[in-house]
Amino acid sequence: MSDIVVERANIRTWGMFGAAFLLNVDADHSSLRRMDFRLRSQSVRYRRCETAFHTIIAPGAIRGYVHCAMAHASVLRTAKYEGTEPVLVFEDDAILRDDTAEFMWSSIVPQLRLVEWDILFLGPDVCGESDPLSANLLRVRRGCQMHAYAVSTRGLDRVLRILDQAIVAQRAPCDVMVGNDSALIKVRTSPTLAMGDPA
Repeated sequence: MSDIVVERANIRTWGMFGAAFLLNVDADHSSLRRMDFRLRSQSVRYRRCETAFHTIIAPGAIRGYVHCAMAHASVLRTAKYEGTEPVLVFEDDAILRDDTAEFMWSSIVPQLRLVEWDILFLGPDVCGESDPLSANLLRVRRGCQMHAYAVSTRGLDRVLRILDQAIVAQRAPCDVMVGNDSALIKVRTSPTLAMGDPA
């Protein structure tokens, strides 16, 4: 992992999460400025991780898929090493609702403490396969996007295993592989609190 440029959080974000990471392409300063404003407005103190890697890619592999999986795996390994899980991860094109922090504090975090979970998606269920778990949590059977998500202590090794598989496969998006893994306990917020910027 490289180029961590923002201060470490010394308190848990939204009362639960020990670390927050922002994945940002080194040359993309405009996305960094936008996300800095978005995250700080929601009381998220984050660390930036660049997503550019110098790797040898197999013929036929999709470089973006490999680098995306490597970036996600990198920050999760850092959280595991530091013992800062549960951990939040944001991609630099995430758009957060204006009331995300308030909603996480008042509704999501208290409900999350009462259920087992491996990964929490703040974004939409792209396959429409979710079942009610609590007032504001849905159990995801298949499919979700990784623009904004959290991984629990119990889920960290499981999600890392899937990301490592995505790196080796080199031909599948990591969010598809994570979203479709039936062994993971996947939940998402209801309502949707974040989504990818369509621009």
